[in-house]
Amino acid sequence: VRFVFKRPPLSHVANLFTLPFTATVWIACIVLCCLVFSLLYMTMIMEWNNLKDIPHEERLSGDLEIKPAFGDNFLILFGAITQQ
Repeated sequence: VRFVFKRPPLSHVANLFTLPFTATVWIACIVLCCLVFSLLYMTMIMEWNNLKDIPHEERLSGDLEIKPAFGDNFLILFGAITQQ
């Protein structure tokens, strides 16, 4: 008599995406992303406040044209995180 033991594939047991790291590593990544988001947003607002006083003709081509928004910051951070 022979027995055949079948086990479910790994994808049914756990989420394959989160398996490489422990929960504390994922929490640290989320905290780091929130910190970077906050610092980047503050930097963009400070840059905008400094540029308000400079006449438009004297600004450089890389300067901000419009006031940075929350979504702009999110897209910059999302692009940086997902870039491989």
